[in-house]
Amino acid sequence: MSRLAATIITTLLAIFSYYLVTACTDDIFLNASPNGSTNSDSTKKAAIAIRDAAPGYLQWGTEHFTVPYLERYYDEWHYFNQAPNDNQKADFLGALTRALKKYKSVDLYLLAHSNYYYSWVKEIKPALRKNLRLVYNSGCENIAQGRTWLKLGAKSYIGHPGRSASPLFYFYFLRRWTRNATLEDAVFSSNKGMSKLLNIGSIFSTALHPDEVYQESAAHILGNSLLRF
Repeated sequence: MSRLAATIITTLLAIFSYYLVTACTDDIFLNASPNGSTNSDSTKKAAIAIRDAAPGYLQWGTEHFTVPYLERYYDEWHYFNQAPNDNQKADFLGALTRALKKYKSVDLYLLAHSNYYYSWVKEIKPALRKNLRLVYNSGCENIAQGRTWLKLGAKSYIGHPGRSASPLFYFYFLRRWTRNATLEDAVFSSNKGMSKLLNIGSIFSTALHPDEVYQESAAHILGNSLLRF
């Protein structure tokens, strides 16, 4: 992604992630459910999220958006921010391994630019990896990793095909997925919401070409598209 496009998308996300964007493009209440997980022992689930070594304000924004959803809807969760001198690999793999031993459903949120976390997860025993449920990868051009993640054991994988505006998609997706839409429905409506934001953003910047960005950004599912949270 070019520096100009990254600046535009970052600015859009900062502006439209408040109530204005929700009021204009989304359902504010969106089937709200009670705080905390109410899962039985057989359906308890965990989440592991990792953010790459992005500038501090981006890490702060991603964490403060993500963590409340993990805390509210998962029985156990771990969130990691990488740093230039600390990739968090040991802590990430340790938390993931423990979660895979304890839970039958573990979701991974890879909130990073183009990445290769699958090379880490290969180090975990195959018998544990079968408890991977969903892998969401926000990285540009990382849709091609889907087959690898499915072979590693994940039931479903979501990725973006090109140099994407994935933060705009993620704003909608996490809300829908955790509130029990099927993956298919969550991805469809989140892509639609992202398209609306891009078109709104183009009003403020002629440098933003919404149709082109959308084609690069629209998320795709590999594996089971009918999973529910």
